[in-house]
Amino acid sequence: MPTPVAKLLEMQFQGYFMCRIATDPDPTNEQRGVSGYTIALLPEDVLDQVIRTQLDPAVPEDREFLEKNLREPAQEMGIKIAVNVNDVLFDGQQWFGPARNALLGARLYLEGTNPPFPGPTFDSRNNIVGSDDNMAFVVNPFELVIKESLIKSGCFVFLNSTVCSLLCPRRLDVRPEDAGFGCGFRGVLQSDS
Repeated sequence: MPTPVAKLLEMQFQGYFMCRIATDPDPTNEQRGVSGYTIALLPEDVLDQVIRTQLDPAVPEDREFLEKNLREPAQEMGIKIAVNVNDVLFDGQQWFGPARNALLGARLYLEGTNPPFPGPTFDSRNNIVGSDDNMAFVVNPFELVIKESLIKSGCFVFLNSTVCSLLCPRRLDVRPEDAGFGCGFRGVLQSDS
């Protein structure tokens, strides 16, 4: 078993996400909005309740969705739908440079589907399982994934809430299941030195 370097990995996120959802007194599954303060205008898509943490205008499907559904003043303000890692702590400290540098700026995704919806949703059911008072909602399913599309510091970074690993090419003997990370990002980090 590798020597533990850190026992707790904390990641902080920042950015904008998009979720088109009906509001009270409309039922949760209202697709256009009737009596709540949120409505889908005629040229827009239906209120599908999906939580989107990454929408890239360079991707044709994402660009089309943004053009139809991202209203003013968000476009004029230059708001981008993107949630990224903006700080990383290991046992409460900003150390372990290569791993921290590899994670900074990585993209946060919520994946999975909640049929009949095409992605993860806030689950409130008009305050039955969540609360509008303190904005405490269940995210269903909660499949948190951290991805970095570029290879940084000679490491490949892929983290998710089921398996969390930091694999470096110089340590090919370290398998994801041996890295010790599990749900909640608690576990062991592996150092090359």
